Amino acid sequence: MSMQAARLARPGDAVRLARMGAAPLPKRGRAAALLGMREARGWSLAGAHREARAAVCRAMDAHSGGAVLPWAGFFTEGELTAAAAQVAGDLENWGEAEALTSRALSDQGLRPRARASFSLYRAEVIARRGDISGALEATAEVMPTLGRLSSARVRRQVAAVLEVLPPEDPQGTGWREQLVESA
Repeated sequence: MSMQAARLARPGDAVRLARMGAAPLPKRGRAAALLGMREARGWSLAGAHREARAAVCRAMDAHSGGAVLPWAGFFTEGELTAAAAQVAGDLENWGEAEALTSRALSDQGLRPRARASFSLYRAEVIARRGDISGALEATAEVMPTLGRLSSARVRRQVAAVLEVLPPEDPQGTGWREQLVESA
């Protein structure tokens, strides 16, 4: 629910719901780290740099120990690092966001959809840093998988990258058409 609150631009609710979810859990483990990152995302969307950074630090620390609850088993080191990258991006720390996303993508255990999602976020970050050719390269690596991995989330991410690209870019135009076809 915290993640949904963040998507609906309700950062205060995202923080509150993440804290409520974390309250009965052990302070260490993947579940605590996952909810700590959800809290960090709420803070970052609210523009609260200090609180976001503190929540990221707590989540990173919590991930390195404790039990792996079944519902949080997917939250690997790569997922954790990608979540930290998103917080950095929310705070417009694009260099840090790119470095963290690249590190997240080095996790060989990432599921294909997560890998595509993180790759697209990396492409968006590269574009926001002003490297349009780098963003095109990063996006080109993901586009062949769109048909197999297409979801509302992946389509939103492709659209986010395309928003940053110049509208007259021919490759972007082709991808816009592919995005419409895959919907």
